[in-house]
Amino acid sequence: MVLTEQIDHWYREGAHECTIEAILGLPASERTDGLLGELAVAYNNTGEYPKAMVVLEEMRPRLGFTWRWQYRMGYALYYSAEKSSDPGRAGRLLSKAQEAFLNALRLGPPKLIRQECLEFLQWIREEQSQQTK
Repeated sequence: MVLTEQIDHWYREGAHECTIEAILGLPASERTDGLLGELAVAYNNTGEYPKAMVVLEEMRPRLGFTWRWQYRMGYALYYSAEKSSDPGRAGRLLSKAQEAFLNALRLGPPKLIRQECLEFLQWIREEQSQQTK
């Protein structure tokens, strides 16, 4: 089985740690942007949002203009904000997440991702309104 097919299988099974191990086990020269994107997804799905952001930042010059990159970064930022115990930091992360989801929408994602972006934006607005009370 090709690694990308195996990663898809692990994703469906919720075995995100297997994806992380497999990709990190490759030499750096074999880690394509596609695989790095899957690594970021796996980090997001295991709650390792700072690690996902590091991987995504590495890819920003090449893929930061795509809806997929913007969505993945917004996801990592949003959940990092959720986990933050520092209200100021959480607010900054939410603002960056909002920007990323808006960028993703501008770049024309598929319908399902568009809907998810809109949901995240609604949650962000709700959280920001609670912070100002």
